[in-house]
Order: sequence, then structure tokens, then C-alpha cells
Amino acid sequence: MNKTVKILFTLSIIANVLLVGTAGGMAFHEYRENASWREANREMSAEGREMMRTSFDRMHMEMAPLFNEMRESREALKVLLSEETFNPTQFDLAAQKYRDIRRQMGEKMSDVTKQLAANLPPQDRQTMADHLVRGFDSKGKKGSWRCDKSGPRKPGAPD
Repeated sequence: MNKTVKILFTLSIIANVLLVGTAGGMAFHEYRENASWREANREMSAEGREMMRTSFDRMHMEMAPLFNEMRESREALKVLLSEETFNPTQFDLAAQKYRDIRRQMGEKMSDVTKQLAANLPPQDRQTMADHLVRGFDSKGKKGSWRCDKSGPRKPGAPD
């Protein structure tokens, strides 16, 4: 083999190792993110799992138009922010529309959760409650209410 082929072969091996590592890391991260749902599923009765699945599947189908509206609303905000001259009035209207869509989605999720809780057996309802509380207490992870995930800044530290 000449030198060029050896270099290309080595670069190909390195690229493949990096690609496999990245894909494996992404898969592991996704697996870890959904671990609490899998745990909740194991703890629930078959009837409770089926109720949750059908309720959330139905909710996602009913909310599909809202997801599309939200996507369009975000794009409208992006366009408004990107214009050469900023129009605060148009921005306020677009932002209000976005907030209204999010409110509708939250209300729908709340309604589905209430209906589900009313129909679940007490033990399954407790399992669902434990899972939902964990989602709000994830210490900076996905679904957390914490905005600044980096913690307090040290004096004199660069931004």
C-alpha cells in the first residue's frame, strides 16, 4: 500500500470510531432520559399501562394541529426577530399567539392527566404521581424548571 492509501484508511477508521461513539452516546442518553417511564411502566398494572397508552396516544393525535400551529408560530417569531427593522407590536402579537398555543397544550395535558387519574386504580395513580414529580425535580436535566444549569458563577470567572 502506498502512503496515501494508508492515510485514507487510517482516517476512515478514525471517522468510523467517532461515528459509532457518537451514535452510541446518543442512544445511551435517550435510554437514560426515558428510564423513569420504563420504571413506572413496570410498576403499573397491565390495565393502568393500557389506559395511559391509549390516553396519551389520543392526546397526541388531538394535539397534532396545535404542534403544527406552534411550529408556525415559532417560525413567525424567528422571521420577526430577523427583520432589519424590529416591530415591537407585531412581536407582541406573535408572542401572545405562541403563549396561547402553549397554554392550550398545557390545558389539554392537564385534562388528560385528570381524566386518567380519575380512572386509574390507586396504586397506579401513585406510580404516575411519583413519575410526574420526578419530572419536575430533575436537577437541571430535561424537563427541569431550573434555567441556569451551570450553577453559581465564581468571582472573576469569564462568561
